[in-house]
Amino acid sequence: MKLILPLLIAILFSLELYSQTSISGGSVNGTWTQAGSPYLIEGEISIENGDSLRIEPGVSVEFQGSYKFIVQGQIIAKGTEADSIVFTAKHPSIGWQSIRFIETPLTNDTSRFEYCVFEHGRVYDEWPDNCGGAIGAAFFGKIIIDHCLFDRNIAIIENPATGLPSGGAIALMESSPVIRNSKFICNESHYGGAICCYIESNPVIENNLFSWNYAHTWGGAILCVVRSDPKISNNTFTLNQSFMYGGAILCGDSCSPQIEYNLFYSNGAKKDGGAIEMFGDCNPKIINNTIANNSADSVGGGIDISWDCSPEIRNTILWGNTAINGNQVYIWEETCKPNFYYSDIQGGQSSIGGVSITGEYMECIDLDPLFIDPLNKNYHLTELSPCIDAGDPEMFDPDGTRSDIGVFYYNQALHTPTAFNATNINGSGFTGHWSSCFGALMYKLDVAYDGAFTNFVGEYNDYPVNDTLIVIDGVEAGVCYYRVRSQNGHFTSPNSNTVDVQLLDVDELRVTGCGLRVFPNPCSGAARLRYLISDSGYLISDLYSISGMKIRELVNEMMPAGEHEIEMDVSDLPDGVYFVRVQAGQEVAVKKLLVVH
Repeated sequence: MKLILPLLIAILFSLELYSQTSISGGSVNGTWTQAGSPYLIEGEISIENGDSLRIEPGVSVEFQGSYKFIVQGQIIAKGTEADSIVFTAKHPSIGWQSIRFIETPLTNDTSRFEYCVFEHGRVYDEWPDNCGGAIGAAFFGKIIIDHCLFDRNIAIIENPATGLPSGGAIALMESSPVIRNSKFICNESHYGGAICCYIESNPVIENNLFSWNYAHTWGGAILCVVRSDPKISNNTFTLNQSFMYGGAILCGDSCSPQIEYNLFYSNGAKKDGGAIEMFGDCNPKIINNTIANNSADSVGGGIDISWDCSPEIRNTILWGNTAINGNQVYIWEETCKPNFYYSDIQGGQSSIGGVSITGEYMECIDLDPLFIDPLNKNYHLTELSPCIDAGDPEMFDPDGTRSDIGVFYYNQALHTPTAFNATNINGSGFTGHWSSCFGALMYKLDVAYDGAFTNFVGEYNDYPVNDTLIVIDGVEAGVCYYRVRSQNGHFTSPNSNTVDVQLLDVDELRVTGCGLRVFPNPCSGAARLRYLISDSGYLISDLYSISGMKIRELVNEMMPAGEHEIEMDVSDLPDGVYFVRVQAGQEVAVKKLLVVH
């Protein structure tokens, strides 16, 4: 009996460890649990109108063949950062045929996918079976996709001449979901390597990464066609490719998307539009983007504009893009009237190929934007960038200053200084010290008799100081307090910490003489300093370099009369000559110290 019980426990544990649930096909609803995972899909499945399916974190949904998942009701698939939900295929070369919201009744509540992984979706054949490798939606947009990964999904069109869109990861037709905080990696299609927005689809596409997606024809990452106006913001597009047009984004046939605060780098097109291509009466707003180091084998290394398109390009950096003609921008016809405002365009108007600009070209610059490190993919601005405060003066960055040019603004908000303990304290004053703050043009100092700073010492209320120290005099009480703020042309930092200063009584200041001995000398690891003062008082001692620069403070405190000794570590000092200085009252002594390691 003693042997049977452990054996039963082991068997039960083994069954739980290797539990799985087979779904032969048909309608599904209820809850798919982690305990029942993986769910093996062995036929086409569907959620019926009015029904819902919830999928728990950690669940794996594995399609055993090329099967569809049709949603006519609601699906809630909410994983977590630590426990994603995975939609995958047993045979990646065969794949699975996507989750479909095709004319899902609008009476159903919003479907959600959070922290889900979609991989190895593969669709082909005719509409809608050639669109949306992982998710396809038509005439239904009540979908939220958040913190998901779309990896190696494919939408193949057997007859590309039909012109129907595909969308390697997601395809939309009259559908406007929210797609945010997600990654689209190595997806592939004929049209729209990652996402296709077709016929009045206006999704929100924000805070995503698009990388290594590929389109056989148009739009390496995103395709917008036929009156689709998505909001594409705060995304990164890199290493996406199109075999024809639009390495990252293509807009066609009366589309006017909002393309703002995106980073485009190292995307490419075999023909035109290394980053963005547009044709057919499209008027996108391209605002505060950085479009750098993209390429086209023909024209428009950054942006290609054709067929009556009139985009607005504002606060945007176009730099380092390459093409046979029009490195930064190419304009095909005079009926195209792009407007350029407050942008940094390498080569200026001469870098814009094709016909002459017939739109406006206002307040643009041609200056190296001084990225921090573009070779290592850091396209933030350095503090010396000419793009800082050079954008549209009617627009503002989050730090409250005039807008910068490009996707990344340079934060001009100031750090708060740290106030240090006072030195050189006497009966009526002291020296105040604080840390320096990058970008500060001055500091504002308060000195008061109370910690609430309501009773100020003389003029020391918001007192301007152009250094990180100040000598204060004229204090008429035994204790006072000081604090400081950094300031530039735009900002004043919060107050520093408050430092209290106990001034010395007159009796404490009597010092009639001092002496100093330094040994061993020369020294290598540590030196001993011996002070001799003839009366009690305040003693200050510092170490200086041979050039007279103060290196460190040694003593700054009240000392009783007599002999005092301290040890000073010199192991961190380079070989050379230094000076130790001591002051007690009006008496000063200086000794030379030789450091030799």
